Amino acid sequence: MLLSSLLSFLTDPNIRHLGEDLPISGVTCDSREVKPGFIFVAIPGALTDGHLYIESAIEKGASAIVAEKDVEIDIGGISYVTVPFARQALAELSRAYFGFADRDMYMIGITATNGKTTTTSMLRHILEAEKVPTSVIGSVAYSFGDEKTASVLTTPESSELHAMLKKQREAGIKVVSMEVSSIAEEQCRVYGIRYDAVAFLNITPDHLPDHGSFEAYYEAKAMLVKNVAEGVPVILNLDDPRVAQLQNETKGQVIGIGIDHGTALISAENLTMPGGIPQFDLVIRSPLRTGRGELPPGRWPVKLSIPGRHTVYNAMAALTIAMAYGIAPERAVKLIESFPGIERRLQILYQKEFTIIDDHISDEDNTRKMMEALVQMTEGAPVKIIYAIRGNRGVEVNREVIGQFQAFRDKINWSTFYLTSSRDLAKPRDVVRDEEYDTVTSDLEHAGYNFTYIPNLADAIEQMLPTVLPGEFFVLAGSHNMDKGARIALNLLAEGRGASERESILKVLEDRMMG
Repeated sequence: MLLSSLLSFLTDPNIRHLGEDLPISGVTCDSREVKPGFIFVAIPGALTDGHLYIESAIEKGASAIVAEKDVEIDIGGISYVTVPFARQALAELSRAYFGFADRDMYMIGITATNGKTTTTSMLRHILEAEKVPTSVIGSVAYSFGDEKTASVLTTPESSELHAMLKKQREAGIKVVSMEVSSIAEEQCRVYGIRYDAVAFLNITPDHLPDHGSFEAYYEAKAMLVKNVAEGVPVILNLDDPRVAQLQNETKGQVIGIGIDHGTALISAENLTMPGGIPQFDLVIRSPLRTGRGELPPGRWPVKLSIPGRHTVYNAMAALTIAMAYGIAPERAVKLIESFPGIERRLQILYQKEFTIIDDHISDEDNTRKMMEALVQMTEGAPVKIIYAIRGNRGVEVNREVIGQFQAFRDKINWSTFYLTSSRDLAKPRDVVRDEEYDTVTSDLEHAGYNFTYIPNLADAIEQMLPTVLPGEFFVLAGSHNMDKGARIALNLLAEGRGASERESILKVLEDRMMG
């Protein structure tokens, strides 16, 4: 594609210098990736400013520079364009350069503080069982077909995202199930994407340092709902008051979901939690427009395979989108029952003489959900836990997480409590600060917990695992490098076992989504 064609997709461009109209071979905001024929987009950021690297991009052969301001350097004969917002320009250029791949696939956007990963994965599970090639783009992995790539960002930078979508289109993908983060919305990573269905599941305080306030965080997430085209299915969890407020702020077709919610179009009724596993009736109260015409009201029993009351909302959202796409409800509910769960979301790693559970708790809301599930799953059995303190998240987030440990102090039979800062695995930016450690330990002491602090995660697991007795639960909890905990624990558990037993224990690591 020629430079002039690409520049035509920019909003309010100011062409300061127009060079030769050359074929473009790539678009990037990373000067290290620039090759001859590339457009380099200079993005000002919190840590550095892309305008400082314009000269380097030119030296590497960039054909054009798109920036927010002029720079006092010799640009030679190349094109130089200024725009009001470089991140939006990067998205516009990338989408055009990679051929508007989103137009050719059914694009699903899921936002929430918690539950995005589970919901997108549930959707893929249902659709691929119906022979609909589906990809997942999210916080654990970017995956389609047999290809999996560990994710760096929940939602990739726009240039990477559109390259990915083009590749998926060429591979025959029909549906894209994508997590849309608040940062992605704020930074225009998904700007211009044409969605066919979106969902907003819940919101609780998180990422506040990135946004400055809870209100700003909420508004960033709400953009997904507010910006969809007329008639696009918009699934809203009406049990969340802030999400429910958006019913009148979208041009889309609002489909409310809720548990025993009187005004929700789709509701989970008669919910029970035997052993912590949800069972309920999925009820459609009035006709639902779908890809196969209008679906009449009905009721279908659902029995999930993964624990936690919160998973009901994820399941309802996944089922609703699947039905909107055109999957028959009786088929969708049957398929979701076999969904095995995903990495580090109340994942049962081992369940024989005792049970090992792995969960990523990172904020107040998903800690509460883990606790609620543990109450129902353990039914009073002793629970041993290793909790990884969150580094580089500040005092408030850590205090809120420990507040949930306080709230469930007498509802779970805590047998042994180890605390770790994962010093053996933490990257420099994630090191637990003194104030974070002091907050967690003082709040646990105040709540009456007897705990042992072990700085290294591997040491903590090595000490606790041999003490776990038959019938007990061993919980690996936290997002601070605890993602490595499962591998450490299962490898230790497999040591000294016969070949077949060892293979059985370690198989869960092979089956996990890449992360």
